[in-house]
Amino acid sequence: MDIVTHALMGVAVAGPCLITAPAASAGFILGSVLPDLDAFSRIFGKKCFLTWHQTFTHSLGAMLTVAIAGFICLAIQSEIAYAIFGISGGMLFHSLLDYTNTFGVKLGFPFSQRRICLEWIFFIDVGTIVLTALMLTVLAWSFTTVSGPSIWQTVVYLVLLMSYFAWKGWLRKRAIQKIGLQLESLIPSAFLPWQLMGYRRLDPSLAQLINFSALTGTVIKEENIAILDEQWQATLASSTYFQTMRQLSIGYHVVSDDLKDDGSHVIRCRDLRTRNFGTAFGDLEITVTPTGEIVSQNLNV
Repeated sequence: MDIVTHALMGVAVAGPCLITAPAASAGFILGSVLPDLDAFSRIFGKKCFLTWHQTFTHSLGAMLTVAIAGFICLAIQSEIAYAIFGISGGMLFHSLLDYTNTFGVKLGFPFSQRRICLEWIFFIDVGTIVLTALMLTVLAWSFTTVSGPSIWQTVVYLVLLMSYFAWKGWLRKRAIQKIGLQLESLIPSAFLPWQLMGYRRLDPSLAQLINFSALTGTVIKEENIAILDEQWQATLASSTYFQTMRQLSIGYHVVSDDLKDDGSHVIRCRDLRTRNFGTAFGDLEITVTPTGEIVSQNLNV
C-alpha cells in the first residue's frame, strides 16, 4: 500500500479507541506508517531505495524489537509502554497489508533475504480505499454523537477488510485454475477486483501477457512480447540497475533496442508483470556504445 492509504487505514482501525486508549491508539497510527520511513533511503540513490525498501523496517524482527522495548518500559511508565505496543501493532498491520501486495516484503530479514507476497491486492486498490473512506466517514460522524465512537466500529471494519482481501485471494486462485496455464505472476487490477493480469515466459526470447476476468472465466486479452535479454547479456551484467530490478521482478526484461545513427544503441527495459495505470515504475533506458559499453542509464523510480 502507499503511505497515505496506510495512514488512513491506521486511523480507521485505531480511531475508535482514541478516547478510551489514546496512547496505544496514537502509537498504532504512527506504527501503521513507520515502516515506510525506509523510503528515505532514496537519499542515497535509487539502487539503495530499491534494495532497502520493504526490508528491515517491514520485518517481524523489527516489530519484535519494538515490542520488547514496550515490555521494558512497563517498569517505567505504562502509558509509554502502551504507545510502544501500539507502534508494534501498527507496524505488524502495515507489513501484513504489504504482504498481500505485489512488490514483496522481507518479513524474515535479516535471517532471510527472500521477498514474499501474495499478489492479492495491488498497492493502490479502489475497493480498499472505498471501504476505508466509508469507515472514516462513520468514525467522523460518531465523534459528533453523545455516545462517541465504539470499538465495534474497528471490529466491523477489520471483518469487512479481511473478507474483502480473502475474496480477492479466492478470485486469484480461481483465475489460476480457470486459465489453466503455468503463470509466473498474476497481479490484480487496481480498479476491477475480478480482473487480473498474468505474465509467463514462453521461451528465452518471448513472454506472454494475459488479461483475465475471474468472474466470466475468460481471457480478455493476450499479447506476446519479444524479449531481448540474451543478446544484451554481457552489457546487462554490468548494469546494477538492471540486476537490482531483475532481483525484484522475474518479469523484468529488455523489450526494445533502438539503433542510432552513430552506431550506439538505446535499449529499454521494463517490468512486464505490472501494468496498472500503464505504470513506468522501474522502466530503464540504457545507452550503449557500438563496442557494448554503457554510456548512460536512466531508471524511472
